[in-house]
Amino acid sequence: MENLGQALDWVRRNRNMTIETLCEGVMSPSSYSRLVNGKTFVSSKSFMTLIFRLNMTFAMFLQDYHNFFQNRHDYALLIHAQAYEDTEMLSALLETYYHQKQEQNKDWNNFDERLLKVTAALLDQLQESPDAATSLEAVKLELATLSHFTDNDFTAFHLLLPYLALTEADEILQVPLGKVTNLQEPALPEGLYHVCGDLFTRHLIADNIEQAEFYYQKLTEIYIDPTDFNWKISRKIHQSIWQYFTSDQDLACQNLQRLIGLYGELELSHLQEKTRQTCVALGVPIGEGIK
Repeated sequence: MENLGQALDWVRRNRNMTIETLCEGVMSPSSYSRLVNGKTFVSSKSFMTLIFRLNMTFAMFLQDYHNFFQNRHDYALLIHAQAYEDTEMLSALLETYYHQKQEQNKDWNNFDERLLKVTAALLDQLQESPDAATSLEAVKLELATLSHFTDNDFTAFHLLLPYLALTEADEILQVPLGKVTNLQEPALPEGLYHVCGDLFTRHLIADNIEQAEFYYQKLTEIYIDPTDFNWKISRKIHQSIWQYFTSDQDLACQNLQRLIGLYGELELSHLQEKTRQTCVALGVPIGEGIK
């Protein structure tokens, strides 16, 4: 069974409730973070207390639990589809949702609606559809109205980030980023890191050094699970890029070549190519043979 703590934290973030308020008298914030990361358990009584504080019954929580992991699974499909420009996968996902609604009389919740808007916008962008600007604008307006982002919302934002102007992206991120009071919180949405990482490199490419430094500082502060190998590689890439622009260019280039090669060894070709293209756009020489 998937981690119940992650679903619980998803609800907490959507309720805009702090960890301290939710956990007062039940458990410490650090214990809560371990619960969210699946590293500890709590008694059923304590867990029910947390659910009740979120103004939910257990039945309501189970429904949200199902929705959370279904959406999470489908956003993972979107990430794969974007990486490999798989428009058939996106079309199939849209068809599945519409089939469920029409044939099974299933209602969409707000999170399903947002997922479908993101899927449609991504499909339009990959197909260079005449409707691309309209569908992208619909998602932009929705994200701009959110006072708080869940991890799925950060994933949605990250998926569409390549198609947004930097000023638009900065403006959308300003509100949810301002809601984060502790970047070292282990339960922080993972998607925030990837959004800040892409904005860091895009501002460097645009020669917006001050704004790039702002996002780089966020990257250095955001907690990374020490067991997450992909995160660790990503952080080293950002560190090496910043090193190229601020200190030792030769060492930075060596590190980037090694990390790009590592992605290849791990058969993560889409991440290898993305990093290579970023280096080219930044004017960072990565040597011959890095494909």
